Amino acid sequence: MSAGPSRSIAAGALRLVGPSRTSIASSGQARALAQRTARPSTDAQRNFTVGAVSRRRPELPIARCMFRQFSTSSAIAQDTAGTKTIRHPEHPTGIYFHLSPELSSASSDWKDAQSGAEGQRTSTWAITLLEQPPSSIEAASIMGFVRVATNKTDGAPSGHIESGSSDDASASADPVSFSHDNPSALQPNPAFIDLLHKTLRDECVEEDELLRFEAQMRKSGWAHVNDQREQLMPGRQAWPENIIASIAFIDGELQARPKAGEGDGQGSYQPNDAYRLLTAQHGFIQLKETWLEKVRKRCAEHN
Repeated sequence: MSAGPSRSIAAGALRLVGPSRTSIASSGQARALAQRTARPSTDAQRNFTVGAVSRRRPELPIARCMFRQFSTSSAIAQDTAGTKTIRHPEHPTGIYFHLSPELSSASSDWKDAQSGAEGQRTSTWAITLLEQPPSSIEAASIMGFVRVATNKTDGAPSGHIESGSSDDASASADPVSFSHDNPSALQPNPAFIDLLHKTLRDECVEEDELLRFEAQMRKSGWAHVNDQREQLMPGRQAWPENIIASIAFIDGELQARPKAGEGDGQGSYQPNDAYRLLTAQHGFIQLKETWLEKVRKRCAEHN
């Protein structure tokens, strides 16, 4: 044997063999060690050995499919007239879904327009900014309606999530999840759209500090009246579906209201037809706190 140290690799481990080091005690131990390295355990793909230290490779996270679901069972209320009300559990300023006997009877015989399937009944929910249910389905306080199909035979939802237990709103699918999954199913109420624009034009935009600041800085041009559900970086423009209206400013002054003698004219306030009360990416309408207070006040007057 050479006086100097020699190196040998055994079983994937690095060992230093020299005059002062002893070899493996027996050939049986060597064979056992060789077998363990030749036939790795089921964890061998995740483990590796350096010297006598075994380390586990980090495991990659498993991709998960995320489905947005809302729990509404704790937010269901029912008044003496039998109207059920669900508050949106995640909306920051408050969106309410109202299910009334009048709405249910009006849509109970609806037939699926696409499949023509019989044996379906529907529940129509009125969506508002107010916790108090509307007095009728023609109220201008109703921003829109969503009609949810249910199983006519047993009252179970037709492919949607139940809201609450059998004694609250389980006869119909959860309107919150359904609305977010099917934003195009929301039928806007033209009366509410008119109320929204009139309130913003006459009571909100000309007093808005940010819009006034923009007018003073740019002197002349147009500014957008944006829905607050899309958080914008400075200098960025909102998606068309999040722009409620546009307003002109001349010589640093906003001119939203119609001038004297224009009667019911719009002034420079121009509603955006591409605006949507509900979008798949950003959800339901969100107004500035000062705007929301005034719009809710007008809704209460027409509820």
